[in-house]
Amino acid sequence: MQKKLSGFFYRKTTAIIILILLQLAFLVLSIWRMANYFPYVYLALLFISLIVLVWLINSDTNPSYKLAWAIPILALPVFGGIFYLLFGTSKVSSRLKKNMLLQQKFKTQYLTQNTQVWEDAQKEPAHIVSQMCYLKNAGYPLYRDEGSCYFPLGDLKFPKMLAELNKAKKYIFLEYFIIANGTMWQSVLSILKDKVKQGVEVRVIFDDCGSLGLLPPNHEKELRDAGIKCRVFNPLHPSLTITMNNRDHRKILIIDGTVGFTGGVNIGDEYINKISVHGHWKDSAIMLEGQAVNTLISLFLEMWNLISPSDEDVQHYYNQNPCENHCSGYIQPYSSDPLSEDTVGENVYLNLIAKANREIFILTPYLIIDNELTTALCLAAKNGVSVNIVTPHMADKWYVHLMTVSSYPKLIKAGVNIYEYTPGFVHSKVFSVDGEIASVGTINMDYRSLYLHFECGVVLYRTETAKAIYEDCKNVVKVSQKITPEDCKKVRWYHRLFQQLTRVFSPLM
Repeated sequence: MQKKLSGFFYRKTTAIIILILLQLAFLVLSIWRMANYFPYVYLALLFISLIVLVWLINSDTNPSYKLAWAIPILALPVFGGIFYLLFGTSKVSSRLKKNMLLQQKFKTQYLTQNTQVWEDAQKEPAHIVSQMCYLKNAGYPLYRDEGSCYFPLGDLKFPKMLAELNKAKKYIFLEYFIIANGTMWQSVLSILKDKVKQGVEVRVIFDDCGSLGLLPPNHEKELRDAGIKCRVFNPLHPSLTITMNNRDHRKILIIDGTVGFTGGVNIGDEYINKISVHGHWKDSAIMLEGQAVNTLISLFLEMWNLISPSDEDVQHYYNQNPCENHCSGYIQPYSSDPLSEDTVGENVYLNLIAKANREIFILTPYLIIDNELTTALCLAAKNGVSVNIVTPHMADKWYVHLMTVSSYPKLIKAGVNIYEYTPGFVHSKVFSVDGEIASVGTINMDYRSLYLHFECGVVLYRTETAKAIYEDCKNVVKVSQKITPEDCKKVRWYHRLFQQLTRVFSPLM
């Protein structure tokens, strides 16, 4: 099976790359020939590049993104303007934008703020209320914690995930960036097939790019034949378009509207340390119970209808029964996507950093951040906050790790503590602030997650779960290696040169 999957992956990937390169070569050759034989066309292309450059500089785009495009436009004025118009003007396709507008009802109609919960929350400290307020104004209600559980490893999430799946009576929703054939997926799939036979509705969404080569060909048809409703997000096509960068990076599992999971754990054997790919796989997940699951339901149905719009009545999927005996603290699930005017994921992180009084812990697989996040982290450290960031010691992609390492010197100089997880690879996307506020989700600290992908997360305020996240972060630091200024100086000159070059163009990668 593994050989068949690998063969399919290489055949499909090779075909896509060859066709894209042929299109790119044809485009360049056409422009070049026109520029050589038609001076007026050549001047027109130069004029287009100039207009594009002026427009780009004056746009509201992130400064790093502007710089990444300005350099090729200036270096290749004949081609640069045309390339930007083709690939750089929009993060998402017009079809996705149109479909998303049709799905706004999931937030406005089905996600409403409980007035009593909000009034009670105003008694919290101002720095906590302001974060709550930002997400509430972005369309994500605040809930009392009716039950939540933090899993510091995918190994611990997996058995609980199977147990909850076996309890399903009405429906199961799964939305994952990666579904890989193996022990984890076969265990889940076996339950899904049994539940379908019991009359349970099962829906599955997976990202075509994330699962490329990890599932048998036409796996979605196999799922549909088993009675499982399946949709594939943004299928890969051999076409020159920036919209292929927009991926569904979420990891969501919902059962009967009463239990929901999210976090960094995909469905693959490395995520539960069944196989070792990059040493020990450190990941995190969270399980929610009660009405907070409604936001995850909304996100799933929004994506389901974004892929293929429908007018179905979805109200019965939502949890309409508030729990009388709730836990301490509050929970606020949220999403971040390239269709929103706000970069919600980055703003949540910026708010968390700004609200810190004593200490910040961050677990992230990548540290490829823009000037705003870099400045916020450095300023927090200079203000006396203990800022601690843990990244992988064993890289999953060597070139991405080099870009992560290139962020170290400036942060360390400002007083930020950088650690590398010595046992292996950190895939967690976790923030912990002062031991009382935390965020767990799918959002990496890189340009793709912050600007191009569909993501989600959960912010927790003064909950027992937030305390558990804080303790986990401290435990991770204990088994990690602290990076010193001397370590940064040991980087070889050609690696340093590569780092500087790739950092410039990282918003486009």
